[in-house]
Amino acid sequence: MNETRMRPVVLDGRTLTRAVAVEAARGRQGTYPEVRLEAGTRARLADLRTRVERAWLRPGAAPVYGFHTGVGGLKDRLVPPEEARAFQLEYLRAHAVGVGPLLSPAEVRATILVKSNNLARGHSGVRPEIVEGLVSMLNLCVHPLIPAQGSMGASGDLAPLAHMGLVLSGDSDAILDESGRPQASARARGFKGVSLEAKEAMALTNSASVIHAIGLLAVTDAENLLKAGDVAAALSCEAMFAEAGAFDARLQESRGFPGQMAVAENVRRLREGTGRADEAG
Repeated sequence: MNETRMRPVVLDGRTLTRAVAVEAARGRQGTYPEVRLEAGTRARLADLRTRVERAWLRPGAAPVYGFHTGVGGLKDRLVPPEEARAFQLEYLRAHAVGVGPLLSPAEVRATILVKSNNLARGHSGVRPEIVEGLVSMLNLCVHPLIPAQGSMGASGDLAPLAHMGLVLSGDSDAILDESGRPQASARARGFKGVSLEAKEAMALTNSASVIHAIGLLAVTDAENLLKAGDVAAALSCEAMFAEAGAFDARLQESRGFPGQMAVAENVRRLREGTGRADEAG
């Protein structure tokens, strides 16, 4: 195993790259890199949550949507403080209405990673336990059953992320096994659910983390296919003794298409020094 490529993934909410996210999502031969929070992130999240509680969750604070009220059509319905925890689960259950085929383990892992990194910034005001719980899901290979259909797009992946949230909260135990089938248990893998406090259920669902996750995997696959296409083109040229002049940089620049110039450059690099075609004069 290449230990350099499987080094731990450290989340700070700002520096996660697509390449690292894809590796953490797909792993290598059934093995995934450890995911952890950057040192100091927990204290920062705890401090931000304290500010949220002092400003909006203190006794007598003015009602705020999602903090003290229901959502959507229930926005004017107050949620008593003693019912705040119960409301978090009811919120998730009400939104977990996805349908269709299940997301793959890689798509689920990418979703959890993107969501963890998003929350690690601290802008959502959740407790550090929420982010730590999501990270634990990744490290224990707890991959919730997330239906592929039901996203509201720019309004948020409310339904699919609610399915994730139910497993995080311990309200659901059903997860994917190693083959991507819904036949495993989160508890059997040692995962302990995290009790949700006021506003945290909404913070879990209000983002496009699923679309983001699927997109970053798709872009990576597309780039790999383009590279494979360049290799196939270069090999075909070699087999046919094709003239290198067709890929001359001057010809590509005259047409002005950046993608075409990049492909031609790569094909020239792949064929460099083979001796199976004359160079352009």
